[in-house]
Amino acid sequence: MVVSCPAGKKVLGGGSRVTGAGAAEVGVVEEYPNAVNQWTTLAREQDPTGSAWTLTAHAICANAS
Repeated sequence: MVVSCPAGKKVLGGGSRVTGAGAAEVGVVEEYPNAVNQWTTLAREQDPTGSAWTLTAHAICANAS
């Protein structure tokens, strides 16, 4: 999942969270800035689950100079 900062802002950091019935079987395996204004996060099932889960990501952005 990739989240972007608004135009003219730079990414300072970010984070993510897994929620839902299958969340206990899911782990966030990567989080990193992939561009000056984007944050990327990836989650994978550690053990296969038939339950639904959701990955939510956010970027912390600031004015660019």
